[in-house]
Amino acid sequence: QLERQTAIQQLVADVSNRIAAGTPEQLDDNVHYALRCLGEFTKVDIARLFFFDVKGLKSRNTHEWLAPGVQ
Repeated sequence: QLERQTAIQQLVADVSNRIAAGTPEQLDDNVHYALRCLGEFTKVDIARLFFFDVKGLKSRNTHEWLAPGVQ
C-alpha cells in the first residue's frame, strides 16, 4: 500500500512539474504525456480528457492516449 501511494505521489509530481515547466506550445504534448503515464500506471487501454461546457450539458474529447496495439 505504501509503495503504491509513493508511486502515485511521484507520478503526480512528475506530471505537475512537466506541465508547470512547459510552454503553452508544449501543453498538448504534456497533456498527452500525462494521459500516457496515467494509463500505463493504471493498466488501462485508453485514457481520455474531456472538456465540459459551463453548464455541463456538452462535452468534447480534447486529448486521448491509446495503449500500443489499441485502435
